[in-house]
Amino acid sequence: MTSSDHTAPAVPALDDIARDQHRDITVQAECQRLQALEDAIAYRRARVSAPCPDCTASGHMCDDHACDLNLIAAYQRTAIAILNAPRQTNAL
Repeated sequence: MTSSDHTAPAVPALDDIARDQHRDITVQAECQRLQALEDAIAYRRARVSAPCPDCTASGHMCDDHACDLNLIAAYQRTAIAILNAPRQTNAL
């Protein structure tokens, strides 16, 4: 039997390991950002749906509720941008 008969199992290169760890960290960070945005949207929606003496029945919203609606839209745009961002699988 020669030494070539005993092949060692494939060991990933350090670059591959680092790239995988980087990708895992990036995905985890994106998930955390998306969860934070989802929580913020839920909070702002609850505020908008709460009764308010300063909002009128004719559809005029108080400044606080109008700001909440603007924030909801901004949070949604941010979440969409995160989801549509190109993935850099080979970058490190």
